[in-house]
Amino acid sequence: MQKTITFFLYVTIVFILGISILSYLGKFHLLFDLLSSFKHYYFLCSIVFLIVAMILKNKKIIFLCAFSIILNGIDVLKCIPNYTIKKEQSDLKIFHANVLTSNRNKSKIFEIIKKENPDIIGLQEVDSRWKNAIEKKLSSIYKYQLIIPRSDNFGIALLSKIPFQQIKEYHFENKKLPAIIADIQVENKIIHLVYTHTLPPVSSSFFENRNQHIERIGEYVNSKNNCILFGDFNVTPWSTFFKKMEKESQLIHSTNRVFKTWPSTMAFIGIPIDHFLHSKELELNQVKVLKKFGSDHYPVIVEYSLP
Repeated sequence: MQKTITFFLYVTIVFILGISILSYLGKFHLLFDLLSSFKHYYFLCSIVFLIVAMILKNKKIIFLCAFSIILNGIDVLKCIPNYTIKKEQSDLKIFHANVLTSNRNKSKIFEIIKKENPDIIGLQEVDSRWKNAIEKKLSSIYKYQLIIPRSDNFGIALLSKIPFQQIKEYHFENKKLPAIIADIQVENKIIHLVYTHTLPPVSSSFFENRNQHIERIGEYVNSKNNCILFGDFNVTPWSTFFKKMEKESQLIHSTNRVFKTWPSTMAFIGIPIDHFLHSKELELNQVKVLKKFGSDHYPVIVEYSLP
């Protein structure tokens, strides 16, 4: 029995190490980039295997597990709470959800929004039906809005209780997927909002488009003050492309402690592809992943304070 367990541990940890190494080569191929999406699982499995290997006193497997923990922990251990409550009440509360175009149970998300009472609402995969429901349920409170409905899962909407100083549709890539950029004034400071939704990397052309989209976002928000970037990026924070954008933009990853926003349909498996990032002038107060509402994504709410 011990030999069987040892063999299983050895083969499995070698496999995990192999895909962990390949995950750092994401810029060369779509499949390698997709491997980086599961680093939190590689990390957890390596810890479990390390414990078993220590019980078995197998030095070779202990070494391999430790190497895998370090290799994946470089990225995963960044995902720890990086904020403290600095004010009893935040200055800005932002809600984001990919609603899923085909989701017909619209009442649930409006109940969640009513309960959370955010200042800003971002919604994605908005079609004409969703647009009508949003206007009916939210317009009386969220009077300031830009809704861009589409039938291809890339409709987008940004709504606010706070008047927009400016708001417009923007395009970061060649397929002309709509993003929204807007300015609001909070406590005599202008906050720059960038709300975006990239293509999922389901093919080589989509992969290239998503990467171009992410790269151009980084260039656009570079060195912008009082900036908040958020949306469904269809990429995890461990991807080469996300890390490059994070560095280029000089923004702080607000949701770096979130390990799952998709899919909501699977209880124990998931990856974080919905993100918030903010500039250093803002203080992060709170991050919450909310209960599912019929979409394949979980909604996320983030609160900020102005120093």
